[in-house]
Amino acid sequence: MRKTAKRVYRFVRSVLPPELSLSVFFLRSHGRWPNLRNPKTFSEKLQCRKLHDRNPLLPVLIDKILVKDYVRKKLGDAWVTPTLWSGKKLPPRSERNWKVPFVIKANHGCKWNMFVHEPVADWEPIEISCDTWINTPWHPLLLEWAYSKIDPHILVEPFNGSLEAPLYDYKFWVFSGRVEYVHVEIDKFISHKRRFFDRKWIAQDFTCGFPMEQRHLPKPPHFSELLGAAEELGSGFPFVRVDLYDEDRPRFGEMTFYPSSGAEDFSPQSWDLKFGELWVGATVRS
Repeated sequence: MRKTAKRVYRFVRSVLPPELSLSVFFLRSHGRWPNLRNPKTFSEKLQCRKLHDRNPLLPVLIDKILVKDYVRKKLGDAWVTPTLWSGKKLPPRSERNWKVPFVIKANHGCKWNMFVHEPVADWEPIEISCDTWINTPWHPLLLEWAYSKIDPHILVEPFNGSLEAPLYDYKFWVFSGRVEYVHVEIDKFISHKRRFFDRKWIAQDFTCGFPMEQRHLPKPPHFSELLGAAEELGSGFPFVRVDLYDEDRPRFGEMTFYPSSGAEDFSPQSWDLKFGELWVGATVRS
């Protein structure tokens, strides 16, 4: 029954005009209709970005391959995880001599990745996944325009961190070039939680999308460098989330212009409006 309802929902959205389609998506995600003519909340303004923001830089900065040159020019080569290989189809098996652990991912979507921790005995399922990614557009019903403009590729990168202690993922929320908040992902593959901090690393009593982590989280050792890098990369945009790592040194992760497609609820809900007030210059139809 649930699968049937989901298919019906997708069909209805596929035949609706974009604004109405996003309104139905918003209603299903948040339980209320959005105000897309005069948006106030962060979630509403993100939907308006999908409808109207056609900044040609967005596809470049979302592309997991092309963004690396942008980061090099802004921050320097030391911030960039090197690309071991990229292309439309994995090279011959005899040439896949990448040192483990490594990551195989698609450049034009989210969560399309595989972590390879030991020499591969059976490449076939990996090859099938890569071929599927290459031939699959990133969720077109989400109407995230920038993803539709990326030329799909597969890339291979070294694995950051260690298998025993995965790196914390620091996600900086940058509004008009200023970091206002940062959240940390905790136990992402076990019991996913988050904790938000302000720009002074003071813990906040709200969360978004996942339960709040209650344990003490120390400030990352290179926090000031991370904050400065996020503001450098986020300059010129009304909002972007800049994801960074801090291992033995700071490192770039990715830039996200449509975090969770605006489907996650803030808790308390009032923070959706507070984040919306920080987003100045949202693109709306005149």
